[in-house]
Amino acid sequence: MHGPLMGRRVYLTGFEPFLKIRENPTEAIVQRLDGERFGDVTVASRVLPVAWEKTPSLLLEDLDRIQPALCVHLGVSGQAQVIRLERFAYNTIRSAFPDNVGAQPEEQPIEIGRPVEATLETPLPLAELLERLKVDGVPAEISTDPGRYLCNRAYYASLNRNQAPAIFIHIPHTDNRDPSGERWTLQRLRIGTESILRSLCEAHCDDPSRAAGLSEGAR
Repeated sequence: MHGPLMGRRVYLTGFEPFLKIRENPTEAIVQRLDGERFGDVTVASRVLPVAWEKTPSLLLEDLDRIQPALCVHLGVSGQAQVIRLERFAYNTIRSAFPDNVGAQPEEQPIEIGRPVEATLETPLPLAELLERLKVDGVPAEISTDPGRYLCNRAYYASLNRNQAPAIFIHIPHTDNRDPSGERWTLQRLRIGTESILRSLCEAHCDDPSRAAGLSEGAR
């Protein structure tokens, strides 16, 4: 059950560069937005390491320390043409390539005793958020596949803690273009992220009852 809104903060995360992504736009965005205010809610940002062992533990430590009203997690997708609102996190560790410290675990469940493809679902109403983004001119879609790498691992940790409503968002790389051919510049991605934060803070930090329950797929 979600507790009271302590500190009126939204926890915003991104990731450091990894593999061929030498400049991760999520890192720049969360650093730029750290300390920004949306109404009376303040952004508390963290650039997460790309490391199987450190990522979930650091995220959970932050949740205990920050006590956020809302969690928004960002990851970059090299294939995305639009911003992807991730509906599910999966109980799966799958590492097709090593993390930034060389770890490459074999495929396994995050939680032993649950099916490897069991899911946790965001409690936030993605359809409403999608409509808001369309009004703001931000190309977006709802996705049911966050991958099984560290984006999924961070999302699962956040939803499983069930401390605050959480959502994971995949943003396109700055080399990518939307379906109309317009490039996703860093400024454009930041504006899209701000639109998401503003919408969620207005709707759910001011009225926590709208996100009071956590829907779980196969639990």
